[in-house]
Amino acid sequence: MDFKINRRGQITIFIILALMILVALAIIFLLINPVKIDVYDENNPQASIESCVRESVEEALSILTPQGGDIVPKGSMRYEGEDITYLCYNPDFYKRCLSQRPLLVEHIEKEITDYITPRVNLCFNKLEDNLRSRYDDVEVGEMTLTTRLYPKQVVIEINKKISASRGDQSRTFERFRMNMVHPIYDLAKLSTEIANQEAKYCNFDDLGYMILYPQYDITSIITGDSDMIYVVKERATNQQFRFATKSCLLPAGF
Repeated sequence: MDFKINRRGQITIFIILALMILVALAIIFLLINPVKIDVYDENNPQASIESCVRESVEEALSILTPQGGDIVPKGSMRYEGEDITYLCYNPDFYKRCLSQRPLLVEHIEKEITDYITPRVNLCFNKLEDNLRSRYDDVEVGEMTLTTRLYPKQVVIEINKKISASRGDQSRTFERFRMNMVHPIYDLAKLSTEIANQEAKYCNFDDLGYMILYPQYDITSIITGDSDMIYVVKERATNQQFRFATKSCLLPAGF
């Protein structure tokens, strides 16, 4: 007996086969581990060091942004189990606060540099060890690391000369750079403006500011000790910066 398959049936079979092939390819793709950059791969040192630096900077920012710009808070208050640095402070009645971090951007740059330098050194040490296992002569210079904050980005520049040679083969690496998109500069500038307004007027008009600059969300919280906690957030990225102020205190009963 002859069984005839009409055209519609053939098309259905082809579609099913195609879907099965796509599903199989997707499963194979998901099972393959993503390519990871070796932090001491001498064949791609820029990418290796950049990966190391990026991870260290992200870690530094995750620590200092909720603590007022300090890796280890200094001149801070305790709130819900966490220390938050004062950007403007005066514990006396009726007196306006004094700015504690007039150069907040520069302070954060230094905090990041101090935090990531030993971690980046470890990555360079691994790179150096790998080079020594493959080359006869390896010379390593001192490292200088600079952090620069700009609108919407963090830039890390590293100078460290590494030379490796074996026979007539030689390689030299010297300058490394990492760019990362992050609004920490903008958040720090806004936080400085808030602290300056507190120092001048004992107040900051957060609602008025958000009307003029809707890209930011500003939340202020008054604690039981008359401390003010500000949380500034960039709406597009949800990145936040938190700090405290104490200014123009009134005696009990006022």
